[in-house]
Amino acid sequence: MELLLFYAVPQKDTKPLAKRLIEHFGGFDKVLDAELESLRDVAGVGENTAILLKLMTETFKYYEKQKNRAGFNAASTTAAIKYSRSLFVGETNEISYVLCLDSRLKLLNCAKLSEGTVKNTGMPVRRVVEIATTHKAMAVILAHNHPGGEAVPSEDDFAATRRVIRALETIDINLIDHIIISDRDAFSFANKGLIRILAEEQREK
Repeated sequence: MELLLFYAVPQKDTKPLAKRLIEHFGGFDKVLDAELESLRDVAGVGENTAILLKLMTETFKYYEKQKNRAGFNAASTTAAIKYSRSLFVGETNEISYVLCLDSRLKLLNCAKLSEGTVKNTGMPVRRVVEIATTHKAMAVILAHNHPGGEAVPSEDDFAATRRVIRALETIDINLIDHIIISDRDAFSFANKGLIRILAEEQREK
């Protein structure tokens, strides 16, 4: 942290500020996860310092996303989870994404759907359909995070998955997975056989 701060506050002892930041937020990772406004509230943190700290997380997030995209194929749940995890580096809000795939399950496009919580914002089904058709997807994966929680699907997650399955089936596109990422683990609806079960439920109605 001292070395990092040196590039924003050159020719000055950055040890006191580094210590103050870590004590204030509770750890090096918490400093990098902090909002820009919260960083500015710490004595000694100016605009350049706050921006530099935020850039570290954003740069790493972009790096991870690009690295994991190369050669990514959703036929492997492990690969799908790894790529999905790269989308949520440093995120403290619940965010959902849609991954559009071709007939060989290679990534065509990844787009953010919503930010907030699934319960509060809902999974925007119309937006999923719009993105999938725009990119001529043959299959789709949903991904969202549970920041600070466990990767366990809620009733809202199940309901959102059902709605998306129903909407995509009308345009001949398959939902092949819904992945939930937490700080510690990940959950795949497909891996647990739940996508198949939910799809069969929809066909029986």
